[in-house]
Amino acid sequence: DTINYLWIKVIINFDLKSQISAINSLKEKAKIPNININLSYVAILVINFIIFFSIAIYIYYKKNEVKFYLHKFYKKLEKHGYKKEKNETLLEFVNRIENRNLRKFAFEFAKEILEVIYKDEKISKEKRKRIRTFMKNL
Repeated sequence: DTINYLWIKVIINFDLKSQISAINSLKEKAKIPNININLSYVAILVINFIIFFSIAIYIYYKKNEVKFYLHKFYKKLEKHGYKKEKNETLLEFVNRIENRNLRKFAFEFAKEILEVIYKDEKISKEKRKRIRTFMKNL
């Protein structure tokens, strides 16, 4: 019955003037009030937003710094023709390298990274500098 009533009211007794007046009254009621926004508040809000996300990104990358260096290490050695197997540890992978000079730098890199991983410590500036030096020499 309700559907029949709505069908007759809306479709059969179609009155364009009443629908236009209903739409116009809705427009008047739904008008957005004019709000004066001080631009300094908006600027402060935007600056705080940028600072918050910058800090969040910095913290995220600091937590994943070891993974970042390992990924770069594997990519560099892949260019030399050495691909790490999934079931292989880092030291097993380094010992598989045939080039003596390359193996020396890879072993030093692995030693520094494993020291950070197993001691569960943050990478200090000195370690970061040594790791980057080993990466350049690969």
